[in-house]
Amino acid sequence: MPTFKIVLDSSSNFDFELAQKYDIELIPYNIQMDEKHYKDLVDITSLEFFQKMGACHTLKTAIPSPQEIGDFLTDLESKGVTQVLFITTSQKLTGMQDLVHLVARSHPNLEIAVVDSRQAGATVGLIGIYADKLRSEGKDFNTVVDTLNRKLPDASIHALFRTLEYVIRGGRLSKVKGAIGMMLKIQPVLTISDGEITITEKMRGIKRSRKQLITNIRKKIASGRPYYFALFSGDNEEELAILKTELDDVIAKADVYFEKEFTPVLGVHGGPNAIGASVFFTD
Repeated sequence: MPTFKIVLDSSSNFDFELAQKYDIELIPYNIQMDEKHYKDLVDITSLEFFQKMGACHTLKTAIPSPQEIGDFLTDLESKGVTQVLFITTSQKLTGMQDLVHLVARSHPNLEIAVVDSRQAGATVGLIGIYADKLRSEGKDFNTVVDTLNRKLPDASIHALFRTLEYVIRGGRLSKVKGAIGMMLKIQPVLTISDGEITITEKMRGIKRSRKQLITNIRKKIASGRPYYFALFSGDNEEELAILKTELDDVIAKADVYFEKEFTPVLGVHGGPNAIGASVFFTD
């Protein structure tokens, strides 16, 4: 039995299959699509989400309620768990970290740590896998927390959102930058810097932007350091297949690799046809 629990949420691009593989607890976000409400990955799959999203006027996400987090922690306590490590999406993008700190006050018998990944999506998932590796090597709770905080600069994400409508609507990217990009039909290459979504390059055309994305990924792993790697897409199997072919050697050299469709919470903000990759250096 693990000495402590590692917890991710569905904004990590983890699903329950991956969570089970790495003995990680997964907390779903809440999704609103017009008048209907869903629990991410429980009441709606990624496929169902992308099939429905185009017809929706209202798309929103919400962190779990304090009651949901409280019940989750109470359940862990009932199973004899004493230490819990939450790894969250950047505090600048979500309120999950603040929520956990708030609810933790009502659970004094649990030692709870929250690591703000300063990232989003599959990059958070890779950090979670690394935390499991440290745990399986026998590292104690505080050592794992300290190691993750030290290694956060080794995590990165590289993405193309084929439309900026959704990330602007959700307030995760400057409306001015986004509006200019849409008017000029620019395909911006995105990353996360200092916990916020930023544009690294402004490219014209789908092929040119995808080429730049691949270039950025190769530059990132060029140092030869060991790494974990993930590919993701938002209902964009065609370009995902191209990325897999163009980056087959990068995938082969990765110590850990996974690929996933955007979870619905990520699809709300990333929109359809997004593609990208996450990297985490492990040395």
